[in-house]
Amino acid sequence: MTTMQRPLPSKLPEARPYWDGIDHGELRLQKCKRCGRLSSVPQLVCPQDGSTGFEWVKASGKGVVHTFTVNPAHPHLAFQAECPYVIAIVRLAEGVYCYTRINVPPDQVQRVRIGMPVRAVFVNVSPDQKLVYFEPDAGEV
Repeated sequence: MTTMQRPLPSKLPEARPYWDGIDHGELRLQKCKRCGRLSSVPQLVCPQDGSTGFEWVKASGKGVVHTFTVNPAHPHLAFQAECPYVIAIVRLAEGVYCYTRINVPPDQVQRVRIGMPVRAVFVNVSPDQKLVYFEPDAGEV
């Protein structure tokens, strides 16, 4: 069986500080300079006040599972060996939500729960690419 290469996210110029943070083991959030709104997703215009001035701030990397699902199978061959895995929305300590993966062994996915404390981890998914996932904090699983 041939191993298929995992598709990787594109790195848009406006998201460069986000990806640089991941490369350095930091989760960074975009912050509107006018209203202070934080976002876990890089944006060109603040949806709160319409301004275009942003800065990047280091997040704590701590949060709780807001909701999740277990992905038992994946249609893309590159992900099939990792199944089942947990896809979640995590509410960060800073109050924003992010869509992510909970990094637990396949035989532990049933132990993930809403409200579970998690922390950011930076996972090498290719020789040139890291992604931010979350894992149970303080021995939760």
